[in-house]
Amino acid sequence: MKNTALRRAALALAHPVTIGAILVLLLNDHVLRWRWPSWITGKLGDVAWLFFAPLAAALVIALILPRRMPSRPTWVMALAVGLVGVPFALGNVWSPAMDAMRALYRTALGSEPLMVADPTDLLTLPVLFLSWQWWHSIDVTGEGVPRRAWGLLVLASLVTLGNATAPDYGIVCLRERNGEIVASGGPWQFQGPFISRDGGLTWREEPEMGEDVECPEQPKPQTLQIPESSEVYRFEPGVRVELSRDGGRTWATEIDPGGHDARAAYRRAMQGGGDDMGPGPLDALFDPRTDNVILAMGREGVLVRTGDGQWEWVAVGRYEYIPLETVGQVAVLLQGEIWLAAALALVAFAGWNSRVDRRWAAGLVIALGVIWLAVAVAARPAIASGYLSAFAILPALVVTLLALPLAVWQGWRGYRRVPAMPLRAAAFGLGAGMLYLIPFVLWGFGTVSRYHQALLVAVVLVAVPLLPGAYGIIRTRRADHEVP
Repeated sequence: MKNTALRRAALALAHPVTIGAILVLLLNDHVLRWRWPSWITGKLGDVAWLFFAPLAAALVIALILPRRMPSRPTWVMALAVGLVGVPFALGNVWSPAMDAMRALYRTALGSEPLMVADPTDLLTLPVLFLSWQWWHSIDVTGEGVPRRAWGLLVLASLVTLGNATAPDYGIVCLRERNGEIVASGGPWQFQGPFISRDGGLTWREEPEMGEDVECPEQPKPQTLQIPESSEVYRFEPGVRVELSRDGGRTWATEIDPGGHDARAAYRRAMQGGGDDMGPGPLDALFDPRTDNVILAMGREGVLVRTGDGQWEWVAVGRYEYIPLETVGQVAVLLQGEIWLAAALALVAFAGWNSRVDRRWAAGLVIALGVIWLAVAVAARPAIASGYLSAFAILPALVVTLLALPLAVWQGWRGYRRVPAMPLRAAAFGLGAGMLYLIPFVLWGFGTVSRYHQALLVAVVLVAVPLLPGAYGIIRTRRADHEVP
């Protein structure tokens, strides 16, 4: 029996109009509402989601609802609209419903949801009627289900989950209150506020303070003037903290908290969630009672300069500085890059041996090298986040698996022609892989500050020996074809 409802749902979800709604939600969630937060960007995401979510739900319902059910297509969409609209409406007007949805999200996904009750969101509910009308306007002439609909179902699910996940800013704000220092997070803080009475060296959580210490939007601090002193601190987030003792005429580096890029990537790999606010300091405060300078460092807690000039990283709740100090930590961070280095070593090994083979495999080596380069530039496994984090290593594994049989085949043919050839090829391949990996290791240990800098250096280092080799293979093969 033909599943008309399934085809209708698939065609509706795969239509360019619906795809546009999904893209609008992506753009709004990751760009617009952060750069231009307003009532408009807040409602834009709701409108886009309420349009495509029922169509995605209908695709699933059409798979499980009995086919012999009377008026089945209408029931499929009615259930889909109810599944989306009822929780949306209840969550915005009834706090127990919102609490239940938050608890379900935390239990299922292990992260804190960005779910805030706002009765004005009910103004967007008429979009469900547009979705209903769109569903019934789809022409279901023909048979089958477009394959792209299943991919769009996955994308719609990921976009929905990503839209519900709240950003965790860590420690963003510092202020003095009744002789105490109060540290708090952004508008969706998961812990705190926190109180310190010893100049930021120890902290205790005070959740009952609640909205009394709500963190306002503010730019990152550029300087901090010490009262009644000629000392001025200057901040370059993620790079250095400088101190001037003559009112800003001369500067000296006080501390270099570099390596934030790699530490944030490692924290994301171990704990989930990134540093949405970027490297600290995100706020700065001088405590006159202890002469300590306290810097808010986001998910890394706080950085304190004590009165005697010593800098200390201090944990605040679950927010703490996680140094990358061991080879094992860096290896965990660079799993994808290690696989890419292995794939490059295999490609280079095969390429070296193909110089004496002069067969079709030489062209295959070059093609695989181009694929490797595209994956290395696009995947960036160590810093992949969001929807790509779970799949970033997969392309590196695929390239490695493709290169392995080619390397074995070319190694065998090279050995038959010149017995010493595989040994030389192995040294060449190992060298190429190490040249690629070294900049990322330096990035992991903080010597190179940004991943993109390491990637650029790695690609340049690899191109120096490999591009002449690829040119030599092409030239040799052309000469072979020209021989009568």
